[in-house]
Amino acid sequence: MRSKTITASALTLTWLTGAVHAHDLTGHGGIQGGLMHPLLGLDHLLVCLAIGIWAGRQSGPSGRAIPGVFLAAVAAGAAAALVGMTLPAPDPVLAATVLIAGLLVASLGSPARVTAVVAVTLIGLFHGNAHMIAAFTTTGLPGYLAAMLLTSALLVGTGMAAGRLLATRPGHSTWFRISGAAIATAGGFFLAGSV
Repeated sequence: MRSKTITASALTLTWLTGAVHAHDLTGHGGIQGGLMHPLLGLDHLLVCLAIGIWAGRQSGPSGRAIPGVFLAAVAAGAAAALVGMTLPAPDPVLAATVLIAGLLVASLGSPARVTAVVAVTLIGLFHGNAHMIAAFTTTGLPGYLAAMLLTSALLVGTGMAAGRLLATRPGHSTWFRISGAAIATAGGFFLAGSV
């Protein structure tokens, strides 16, 4: 029984560390590539959900601004890639962003607005840049970008809905800590597999 558990855990960790490289699975541009890429790249999927959960937990203007700042930064990072600007060390940095986003969810305090904007902007820039570079093609890039932003927005919105729902539940602090810790742990595995 214990050997089956160890084998299952090893296979899961192998999948998790490889899933951060899922950018290689959509080697084409166009609308289909843009729609699927954020879903196949587990790093981006987890970051979008984490940003949404974090925003859903915030009250006031901060909670409303975080998703827009993130998506604008994703678009800016993608635009930078279009003009040939590649941000450094994409795989380790993307893995680190998952870890950081998970820690933001797990930490129950509300950071200063400037800190939140800077963190979300940097995370979005790196993800947008990596996703545009992953298109691997010059055909269909406007459709790819629009579709990638649409899927990202839907993921962030899903995370926000989950965050708002969790915030109304008894013991919500524990659930935020658990979900944030799970995302941060995945980021740690990604980071270990990317260096």
